Amino acid sequence: MPVAPLITPINVDACVFTEHSSTLDVRHMDYADRFNQYLTPEPPVLPDPPQAALPYMLHQRGITVFWTLPYALRTGRQTETALEFDALPNRWLVVRAETTPRGTAPEITWDSRAWVVASDYVGDAIDAVTTFDLGIDWAEPEAENTAFRPTTLGAVMKIGDFQELGAAGRGATEPLTVTSGGTELFVSFEPFCRNIYSFRDPLEGHEDTAASFSYYVVGWYGEPGIDPIAQLAETAGEDVDAFLTALQAAEGWTTSATPGAVPPTALYFGTIADVAWTPDSQPQNVSPDRDDVLVVVGESAEDALDTMLTYAAGEDTAPFARELERLGLRFSAGLKDRLDLYEDMGGLTREAALLHQEGFSGLRNQTAWSVSEPQAEDGTRTPVAPVPDPVRLSVARLNAKEAELFELHQRAEQKRGAIADTLWKAGRLKYMGPAGFPAALGDMTTYWDNIRRELGYMGTEDPATLVGALEAIMARQTRLSQEITTLAETVRADLAELHEGYRLEEIAGHRFWQAVEPVVMMTTDKGALFPEGADPQYLGEDGLEVGLAPAADASVTLSPGAQPVTVTPGAVWQMLSFDSDVIAKLEETAPGLAPWVAGIIGWSMLGDPLIGPAALAAQTGAEATPEALRQAMASAAATAGLVFNPLTNCSWSQPWFPLFLEWRVDLTHFPLFTDAGQANWSFDGSDYELTATATAQGTSNRIQGRTLLSSHLRRTVGNALRNQLSDFGASQEEIADLLGELDQWDFLTQRLSGLSQTQSLYDGELKRIGEAAAMLPPGDGAEGAAPTPPPWQRAGPYAALPGTHDLFLPTTDDQWNPNNTTRFRDLSGQQMVIDQLLVLDRYGQSLHVAGKFQVEQEGRLLTDRDMAVSDMLAAERNLTPQPGRELGTVIQVPPRVLQPVRARLSAVEAVTEAGGNVTALADPVIGFVTLNRYNKEIQVFAATGRLLGAIHPGLGDSVVFEPLAAEITDTADLAAHDPDLQRFVEAVLNGGQPGRFRDFSALLDAAGWRVDPANEREAYLSVLTGEPLALYRATFDFQAAGDPLRNPFRYFPFEAGVAGSGLPSYATQPFPYLLGDPLDPNDGLVGYYLEDDFDRFFTPYDPVDDAVSGYVSMVSGVNAPRRSFAEGPVQVVLLANPHGTVQLRTGIAPVTRLELPVRYWASQLEVMNPSFSFGPLLTEYETDATGSLTGVLLPQSNIEAGHLHWQVGEGRTVPVIPADATSGTTTRPRAFLWGRVLFDIRGQDGGEE
Repeated sequence: MPVAPLITPINVDACVFTEHSSTLDVRHMDYADRFNQYLTPEPPVLPDPPQAALPYMLHQRGITVFWTLPYALRTGRQTETALEFDALPNRWLVVRAETTPRGTAPEITWDSRAWVVASDYVGDAIDAVTTFDLGIDWAEPEAENTAFRPTTLGAVMKIGDFQELGAAGRGATEPLTVTSGGTELFVSFEPFCRNIYSFRDPLEGHEDTAASFSYYVVGWYGEPGIDPIAQLAETAGEDVDAFLTALQAAEGWTTSATPGAVPPTALYFGTIADVAWTPDSQPQNVSPDRDDVLVVVGESAEDALDTMLTYAAGEDTAPFARELERLGLRFSAGLKDRLDLYEDMGGLTREAALLHQEGFSGLRNQTAWSVSEPQAEDGTRTPVAPVPDPVRLSVARLNAKEAELFELHQRAEQKRGAIADTLWKAGRLKYMGPAGFPAALGDMTTYWDNIRRELGYMGTEDPATLVGALEAIMARQTRLSQEITTLAETVRADLAELHEGYRLEEIAGHRFWQAVEPVVMMTTDKGALFPEGADPQYLGEDGLEVGLAPAADASVTLSPGAQPVTVTPGAVWQMLSFDSDVIAKLEETAPGLAPWVAGIIGWSMLGDPLIGPAALAAQTGAEATPEALRQAMASAAATAGLVFNPLTNCSWSQPWFPLFLEWRVDLTHFPLFTDAGQANWSFDGSDYELTATATAQGTSNRIQGRTLLSSHLRRTVGNALRNQLSDFGASQEEIADLLGELDQWDFLTQRLSGLSQTQSLYDGELKRIGEAAAMLPPGDGAEGAAPTPPPWQRAGPYAALPGTHDLFLPTTDDQWNPNNTTRFRDLSGQQMVIDQLLVLDRYGQSLHVAGKFQVEQEGRLLTDRDMAVSDMLAAERNLTPQPGRELGTVIQVPPRVLQPVRARLSAVEAVTEAGGNVTALADPVIGFVTLNRYNKEIQVFAATGRLLGAIHPGLGDSVVFEPLAAEITDTADLAAHDPDLQRFVEAVLNGGQPGRFRDFSALLDAAGWRVDPANEREAYLSVLTGEPLALYRATFDFQAAGDPLRNPFRYFPFEAGVAGSGLPSYATQPFPYLLGDPLDPNDGLVGYYLEDDFDRFFTPYDPVDDAVSGYVSMVSGVNAPRRSFAEGPVQVVLLANPHGTVQLRTGIAPVTRLELPVRYWASQLEVMNPSFSFGPLLTEYETDATGSLTGVLLPQSNIEAGHLHWQVGEGRTVPVIPADATSGTTTRPRAFLWGRVLFDIRGQDGGEE
């Protein structure tokens, strides 16, 4: 007996169109997904309109049946080299049965029709076949993807007309996958896969008659060699358990059935019941009325939600808002205003960074390595054992190799993109011509040169050269990955020998960021705006229960009533009335599968709520309700191991499955500077604001795009809310209640994806081949002659040229300048007004939220009555060319670099050569500084924490440096510890002039106390001299993610410091930046020096009123220093409390924080002891036989906090003797003494140092 195939349930739905309808602009759709999926080919285009003067008719009259493939076939597997997808079923039987039976039992029948959908048939291979309908337009690749020919993909034929054409039917087409259409939405959007994975029933004979139908869809592989289940079966042999294990691992499917033998293949099956055809009226879906939809715009999903609750709350959002109010919170801004709850170190800084990062999105970064140091048992921060320099050097080299690996990744992506772009452009251009490849391009000997010229392709290599370069890069990636693995293992082994607590950790470094497009949030009290739960995109995401197919002649016992009855699925199948022998035809195209196809359809007919009870009565005489029959079938299926899944019998209603948000905005650009050099934007220390004299660049541009709808942002909102509420002490019950209210709220949140890329077009428009003169080949004759229109030029977007379509490409206004970089924007702020919002479902049905659409004369204009803009994007002044617009609808986006960038602030810990090789370690800490308020002096310590000297007033109006270590005689000796320490001290001394010292001391007194001490010892130190401040080296720079933007599709590499036309304009534009934040109590920065200039100290704090030296300079947004990308890193020397963080704010990138690694300061602070000068002091002292001082008498010297020592010079100290103590001598000399007392502070545990 043949072995039963597996049955995998699929979701089948149907959309009824009783009239021709136009729901989207096909010209836009053909382009938009190409733009948002720019590394893949263009998705299939739609057929040309039937008449040039009429709007495009997307839907023809009839019933469109559309099925969703199993989730396992819609997801890929990541291998070492690529993302792989399984081949898709390419043969489908669609059976339609009218639900009203004919005749009377037992001669009852159902009028039926059957069709075959051949998913991979190409048009020119089936010209001789009587086809019912062809599929979508297709550019068929020829040998090695060097040429394309126009054809169609997919065909639908009546079962009687179908014939299997084999490989000839597919031409050169590879087996179809979910990405075959150039986008992963190929099988999810019905216009993309029409007559491939969908079918339109023209209802012949029922065009004007109301009726109800059920549809049954069965799919299989016309070529067994591409069937993934057949491949698993071949591998498993006769081992059923091995097959089931492999099935679960490879496909994510589960089955409760235990087949007696390994199933040889799988059938894919689903039904939709009771589809109502009402020819005189169009059925309504559940989408809301557009006038009921509220719209808000924010920088992030959280920002939009906060705005929605504040300005546009409705009946549906009220419970959620009330729950927040009960907790005393707003979602984003309100929570972030609760600053008193940030008790952890750096908490406020992190929240400030997160708030700013809402306007950016993170991109991939290279791995960073660091050593996690174990702490001592007493809780101090002193490492148990220092990491030896050879190990630290190895870690630095690991990071250097990771940086090189990331750069190789960028280059590899560039090469892959260039290959795809070249082939796509070449194929599409050849597809444009009515006779294949346009004659204007000449012969193939100059093929690639012409492609570059015609389409502005920026590469210099043909695909073969690009592939060779890519292979070389990938080989280097492999070798480098092996080197990293080997070196990491060595470091781990070395650390294990030091201490078991050491860990080598992989951490995320500074991420790249790109500007995030504004987020649009829509909600309605009516519901059904975005019914996520019913979205077939997620069908089977958690796996599907598969089962076995019942054979046509199988006998199944059911108990729907008091007595069991036996039915045969094949007998039920025979009750369908076809106009041809379907079984015989199936045997020709699917040998061996026909009995199982008949069996599964007959079996499913029993579960059909309109057909099943009548079929059961006709077969057995038993009567049963639809529900009782389905329960009986489920029980019998579980016993016999047959498939029975509720998904295979769904009652119908007009579907509404939102898939896209199509948007269009009128955008007005405001560059950083006008053509006259006047600033349009001012930096306020955090971000940019338009100046009072801002001037727009040109007129407004209309930009449009499409973004795929998903629940990602909705889930992001829920997760962010959960985390923040938990941080603020909300109970788990309160969090659950709040999130429960959020789940009940029907809202749609989506970014305007593609806006950033489209802004890079200089004029914000796209040129059509055949329409834009700049895209036509130059004419013969002198240079600069007017272009000669080629044969395929058309008069307009709907020119009646069969088989041709508009090709949208970004281009420059300058003809044939492939290296032109000036015609693309790379940095701009803007104001914009939403012109159109359109929610498009997977059938092409639409909800016009805002704007006119095609032939619609009246549209909805969003005003502040039905739209709100968040405070982060609100415009204070309307400077758009639409002055009549209400201010509430104007969105303002500060300047953003349109390419991914980052601002990096790092401590200098390694010496790296130009080639990227790490040659040595570098200690970032130069030394430590404290302010001794008692003596009004600045004490200077080495990087080890050892006291070296003090700067204090001298005789008269002077300042002196007093050496306090044996090896220090004057400031020149400080260079032995660190040359920058010498430069720092000499800069403050300023040749003995007091001005700098006074101003600098006053600043330290005002700003050096901000971060609380970590322990008791440091608390004593802080009381005596103020918290120690670390003086350390760091670098700051702007970095672009690999390559600057030359066109919207590609990045090209550049090196810092390289000037010339190859750089984008933003690379040489100096941008302001600010270090430190006086408003954040956890920011430890006091100030900094730039490069090697120690003669000016920059600080974010106001200098004291009587500061006159000019040494201390306050910086703010008005006078902030500036740096460009091309200038490369700038060296800075920071003076900061090591316990705190140092913020870097730039406006064009998120807030960056620097924390000095603890190994550079924790143990050093433990040995730092302050020194105090005394005198003149009349007291006794002791000497030895030689007359050398051995002790000094001072009162109350044995204090609890530590011990005092008298400093006698050259680093030597003698004890301080209590004044009431007895001495070995009978008399002590008494004199006025001048000198210093060193305070040796006790440790945190109270013991002596």
